[in-house]
Amino acid sequence: MRINKNNTEQIGRSMIEMLGVLAIIGVLSVGGIAGYSKAMERYRVNETINQISHIVQNTRDLFKSQPNLYSELSFSNSSYMSNTDNASRILDEKAKIFPTSLVKNDYKNLFGGKVQLRADGRFSNHDGKAFVLAFFSIPQEACIELATRDWQSGLGLVAMRITGTGTAAKSLGSSYSGNCTTQYQQGSSIVCAQDMPVSIDYAVVSCDNEKSNYIGWKFY
Repeated sequence: MRINKNNTEQIGRSMIEMLGVLAIIGVLSVGGIAGYSKAMERYRVNETINQISHIVQNTRDLFKSQPNLYSELSFSNSSYMSNTDNASRILDEKAKIFPTSLVKNDYKNLFGGKVQLRADGRFSNHDGKAFVLAFFSIPQEACIELATRDWQSGLGLVAMRITGTGTAAKSLGSSYSGNCTTQYQQGSSIVCAQDMPVSIDYAVVSCDNEKSNYIGWKFY
């Protein structure tokens, strides 16, 4: 049987061309996925900023006639979901502090972590003049961006606490122990907060967990 050389060469070229097209499609797909992931991360960061502004403004509006009573604030989405009759549930259902996007997400932030809104009780007289908003489970890049953002936009932010889980963040935090100028109460513990603005190097060292970092914002 005679083999047609031209047909064989054409088939060979077609296979090579097809493999080349598949390779190009693969590269474009990887780039597309990476671009989509980056865009989604950017969206979550921007929406988180909007949520924070919304919560702070609504909190201020609620207490504008009695600004020294932030001590009544005590919200944690974990306690909200586990108890049908507590301060957390009453706070939101009657006060409507939180944006719809956060409420619909079971009071979790856009990164899937819990949210807390509490009074800053570090003062000996518990004057209740400040409150702390905390977001948990923030990915590393988002943590750095949120920590170093220019927050001087009338929100009254005075300090932040940023922690990951690695030894670098713990060592950096402990280096401020006893001589930090700004503190706030987190639960029953008094913690040291970073004054504003937060430097990039501090944020990079503190946001040391790839997927789960914590930021607490202290507002007056």
